[in-house]
Amino acid sequence: MNPNSKFETNNFTEHLFREFYQEVFSSLVIKFGSKHVDLIEDAIQETFFKALKSWKYNAYPEKPKGWLFTVTKNYILNHLKKDKINSSLSEYNLVVENDADPNYEDAQLQMVLACSQLEIKEQSKLIFTLKHICGFGITEIANSLLLTEANVYKNLQRAKQKLQLVPKKHFEVEGKRSFSEGDIRYIETIIYCMFNEGYDSVNTNINEAIHKEICFEAVRLAHLLEKHSKAESTQHILALCYFHMARFSSRIDTYGEFVSLRNQDRSQWDEKLVKIGFKYLVKPSILNRYYIEALIASFHLKATRFSSTNWKEILKLYDLLLEIDETPIIRLNRAICMFELHMNDIALKELESIKPLLEDNYLYFSVSMAEYLEDKDVELSKFWYQKSLEKTKQDFRRKIILTKLEQLL
Repeated sequence: MNPNSKFETNNFTEHLFREFYQEVFSSLVIKFGSKHVDLIEDAIQETFFKALKSWKYNAYPEKPKGWLFTVTKNYILNHLKKDKINSSLSEYNLVVENDADPNYEDAQLQMVLACSQLEIKEQSKLIFTLKHICGFGITEIANSLLLTEANVYKNLQRAKQKLQLVPKKHFEVEGKRSFSEGDIRYIETIIYCMFNEGYDSVNTNINEAIHKEICFEAVRLAHLLEKHSKAESTQHILALCYFHMARFSSRIDTYGEFVSLRNQDRSQWDEKLVKIGFKYLVKPSILNRYYIEALIASFHLKATRFSSTNWKEILKLYDLLLEIDETPIIRLNRAICMFELHMNDIALKELESIKPLLEDNYLYFSVSMAEYLEDKDVELSKFWYQKSLEKTKQDFRRKIILTKLEQLL
């Protein structure tokens, strides 16, 4: 594949950061060890800055990742020599001229696997992985995990302190990788968070409602995991991702705002991606949340029009999903099912009960939810619009929300 096709876009900087950061970072941690995480991160930032100053859209290295890896590695080596942090540097195999390009994809999966086996709190290592291996910002992590930014930062610092004590060999894998059930669950959580953040980019500074780069990175990592582990649940994540990607083109209007499922042009749904999704929707031997969510998505895709959606079956699936993982997001979606089944009083009560749980987070469907409630509960509709306004960083979306709020006053 000619790399020019991927760089000749307005998302040049974003593509560089999203595709290369996590892979180069992973390769360098494997080479230098986690005690140099801060130095590695600084070196990558410096290298990206140099790249963006010197590269042009039609003039950049033949192997961009190799260039980034080599320049970053030289920066780290020079820093270590200058500060005399190590009395011996031979362990790092730092003969730059003769280094073969590392297998970046394997390095990323290897790093996620190594992080899953760290003996630190689950939340802390999840946050570390999202930040350093997936390239997420603090705000993105906070919204993905329904945490405050202060909480994310504290957990990240704790994780870094613990990682200082982890020997370099922990990140090195010899022979064939083996994935425990815990490893698979952890990596799937990473993939799920990545895709959801891309599917809802309203918490980022880019003016796009769907951040496709992140979604594609999540799917790529899912394929890598499925290739090595053959886990049913990983196939179900892939089914869910492909079902969602099939609706990309119909989900955003000409103003860049989300289009509710009720109003989407179903003729724009990508049938090829739908078919791929159904290929991965295998019947599970053990029920898991990804299978249920993919099954819910499949019911929507099967309906030829919104009015023919099988809401009764979808509500049953949300009830089942709550038994596995009770979250405010699941409860909110379940309330929508209740509205469609004319259970308005119960649905409104449910929405009121979860409001405090969502105070610090903006969800991609909050504007859609506000629109949905305009003719059902004006005050609750205002609440969702106001929350959207407080949390989104995108100017174009703020203008849309302000207009909608003014119309309700």
